[in-house]
Amino acid sequence: MKTLAIFRVLLLTGLLLIVCSCSKETGPNTNLQDCGKGSGYPVAFCNQVDHFEAGYGVKGQDLIIVTCLVGPSGATVSNTTNGIYYCSGSYKLSTFESAVIDFGWGGTVEIGTPTESCTVTRGEGTFQVSVNKLNGGDGNMILSMSSGSMWMFTTVIVNTNCNSVQSPTGLKGTYDPDLNKVLLVWNDNSINETGFEVQRSDTENGGYLKIADVAANTTQYTDGSVESGEIYYYRVYSKKGTFYSEYAASVKVTAINQFIKDIDNNRYPYITIGNQVWMTENLKTTRYRNGTPIPQITSNTEWENLKTGARCAYNNDTTHVAIYGRLYNWYAAAGDPGLCPEGWHVPTEAEWKVLLNYLGGPGYAGGKMKEEGTSHWISPNSGANNKSGFTALPGGWRTGAGTWLTNGQPSLGNYAGFWSFNPSASPSATAFDITLSTFESAASAGYHNKTLGLSIRCVKD
Repeated sequence: MKTLAIFRVLLLTGLLLIVCSCSKETGPNTNLQDCGKGSGYPVAFCNQVDHFEAGYGVKGQDLIIVTCLVGPSGATVSNTTNGIYYCSGSYKLSTFESAVIDFGWGGTVEIGTPTESCTVTRGEGTFQVSVNKLNGGDGNMILSMSSGSMWMFTTVIVNTNCNSVQSPTGLKGTYDPDLNKVLLVWNDNSINETGFEVQRSDTENGGYLKIADVAANTTQYTDGSVESGEIYYYRVYSKKGTFYSEYAASVKVTAINQFIKDIDNNRYPYITIGNQVWMTENLKTTRYRNGTPIPQITSNTEWENLKTGARCAYNNDTTHVAIYGRLYNWYAAAGDPGLCPEGWHVPTEAEWKVLLNYLGGPGYAGGKMKEEGTSHWISPNSGANNKSGFTALPGGWRTGAGTWLTNGQPSLGNYAGFWSFNPSASPSATAFDITLSTFESAASAGYHNKTLGLSIRCVKD
């Protein structure tokens, strides 16, 4: 069989095979389309097939755009159904005077199965080729374009149908205690969806029911039908008509209406981890709990030489504060009467170690503390699953010299650092802190200069 021989030559020569990864269309709502000599299931390539994509040539000079692929009524691509399959489309030919478009079966069909090809000339036009599958096994359909001994490109058609739709990813859920609503956000990865379906369950592994249909090109939904104190699980599908994608990984949301306020009236949710109660957001306050202002220092030189409490926003940009909180030197963390709200305090070294040990030790704790995904953490955010609910965010840090870079890169998004306070350590130039990184799942515990600007997480007295 000529096309099968072409396929073998291409494999031996190492020519790039361009494979479409769409899934087949099935079901009673499948539309039939007349395409020349036959009728069956219409199929379109996800992308045009270009000479340039084969590894040489000029982009857009020689290409095939397949508009439909049809077979015997009821047939699907790459199966055992016999009969004539037709491939129709358009072409553009600029590099060569003429070329052959060939269509065949690259599987275990009986030798001698006839294949029809067509010759096209320089310019643009339409084509139709066919293959008659008499009997035998299944395999892949192959469409190729060649001129003389020059193979421009080939593509293998595997169960293709671009009615498939890409799954959403990055599903996140946030509970707003003031409104008693859950905000869901996700990434829209498809270009052909007709909408999204949002589902909810009280358990992680089953019982999901549709709660909303959302319009195409939408990346969020607000669920206003939750009850305070309950736990919910959500998942989201992309849809194209009656066809569904795989769902976005489910997300757990606890409708916690408990929060603590600081002196500036900022609100912080909190969660119980073991026998400790931790804030789940970084501190934002501009004042100590008695109302005394914490000086905001923007000058690098002034920051470097301070031996008293100070605060800043990362890179002196206050737009970062809403998500990542503020950065404080150790002297602010140790301030009297205290940096945290009444009934809360900056954790001691011993309290940090209790948390790390509860989460399996420093080697495992980082992943369990970090917020999942790359909405705030820069990729790869290794090992992050936030199983503890601590929801560590990469607020970065300010170096002892007052600068913002670490290894030449911004620390915001890549690192999180949290101060401790031990009164006995006051005479020392260093203090204990916890560091988390996007590059590893471990938590690093150590001692650093007190002039660093780090985040603060408060723990309940």
